[in-house]
Amino acid sequence: MSFRNKFLTMALLPALFLAGCSGGSSDEFSLGNGDGDLATPPSDTGTVTTPGDGSSSSSTVSYLPLSVHESSDSFSGEGSGGLFQGELQFPLIPVHMINPINALTLASVDNALVTDYKLTVDDNEIDPKESFPVLQKVLGNPVQLRTAMVFDLTNSSAETDYAQLFSEAKAYIAAIKAHSNPIIANQQFVVWGFGHNDPTQQNVYEETVGFTDVQANIELAIDSLQNKVTAGVNEGAPSSLHKAVLQAVGRYQELDAVPPIDFSSDGDNDLFDRVSSNGILLSQMVLFSSGPDTLAEFTKDEMVSAMQSQGFMLFNPDEPTASTQEFTNKAIFYYVVGANESGAPYQVLSDEAEVTRSLTLVNGAYTFANTLITDQLEAISKRIDLDNQYIYRYAFLPRQGDHTAVFSSRSENFNFALTTQYDSDFLEGLTVLNGNVPLGVPSRELSSIVEITGPNGEYIASGQASLAEVTTFKPATRWTSTVYNQADDYTWVLTGGAGVENADGSYTVNSIAGASATLDVTNTVRNETASITISN
Repeated sequence: MSFRNKFLTMALLPALFLAGCSGGSSDEFSLGNGDGDLATPPSDTGTVTTPGDGSSSSSTVSYLPLSVHESSDSFSGEGSGGLFQGELQFPLIPVHMINPINALTLASVDNALVTDYKLTVDDNEIDPKESFPVLQKVLGNPVQLRTAMVFDLTNSSAETDYAQLFSEAKAYIAAIKAHSNPIIANQQFVVWGFGHNDPTQQNVYEETVGFTDVQANIELAIDSLQNKVTAGVNEGAPSSLHKAVLQAVGRYQELDAVPPIDFSSDGDNDLFDRVSSNGILLSQMVLFSSGPDTLAEFTKDEMVSAMQSQGFMLFNPDEPTASTQEFTNKAIFYYVVGANESGAPYQVLSDEAEVTRSLTLVNGAYTFANTLITDQLEAISKRIDLDNQYIYRYAFLPRQGDHTAVFSSRSENFNFALTTQYDSDFLEGLTVLNGNVPLGVPSRELSSIVEITGPNGEYIASGQASLAEVTTFKPATRWTSTVYNQADDYTWVLTGGAGVENADGSYTVNSIAGASATLDVTNTVRNETASITISN
């Protein structure tokens, strides 16, 4: 069975995104396509619309999609190139993660309303009384940063003091561990090297066994590279720079090649980016090299495709036209390594890298740790405003046939639309998955449509809250037109902590006794409960 929806395979999804949300529904789930295959929800195409094309201009609020854009089939899977990653909550509750922005200045805004956006299915705007669209700010969305450190051992055009290079790499890891920003401090690493003068040996090799945040394991991998240099396995070795970038980025497949190439099956070491309502995975690469590729196993274009394989959409602020749509590359920090003299930058790599820096010895040592951390933080902030994530959800009603859903802003300037194609195979596959019984609307299918929100109706990502961010919670019942009284129709229970139910029906958690506490709210009319976990 083929899928016109152009699914991304479930093998690409880390466990980070499989956690349940607080309303009793799960974030992303396995969909059977009838042939035993697993797939994700349909992906989206994106279009910048221009003034005069018939779009509504009743709002000054637009948005940037926070979904990651997949540019190439070779990296994302057959048929997935050119699309944004999709997200779906079960059953058939599409999710758009967005950054609301001012449609004139492109600055983030925190006062966006659900009415600032338009959702059509087959050219008909959805009825709020049937599809119940909701826009919420997201609180506590966990962020995991994964970084590949790639070392060129071929010494292709400049003398490198490897002992000093590896020493500073360890100093960088130590600085990471001591950093105040938890995204930086908790990042995971994979360590690669390339350059071997024995053609029977791998010329690109991973020194860690997948990603790790254990400092001793990272240092051990760096020491292993030093041992290779000491043993002289790199002397006279040709540079396989193109392959090193491709393999470190990972996911690359050319299964028709002889022999087949599949960098997605060489361990947990791929640089994969994903933004969902219950978790964010970001990736970066730090490359220490000098000079060009000389082995020519892969072309310049293939290396550039790897660097461009995933990205976030940005607007050029100069003018609100379709030509201003652009995408970020993979965040690759390129250190051109020399000794007392600068090394030779590889221009095609430098042109696509996030940052290119010349690295030479100063007083007999290399220094890059603090600058690299600053560059890492700037690369994250360029791609996503972590303080202004919003989730737009609605109930998708069609259950048969082919359908087109379009999510767009109502602004005249920088109007953007995400289009999702649902085909009959996808909907039939859901029916098969449900025991050949067609799925009903969310209020019929979900075990609970109750949700715990933040004090202003915010979405609690992963059903986990931190008292450092939020202490007061409110109840909500989704996917129904029935109105429930917040003060009279809900009861709260806190297990493992101390708190108080407020007169307006909200609940304030004052403290927790151990590592975490559980907060439950029950809609006493429906007898349905939602739970979240609260930590300090």
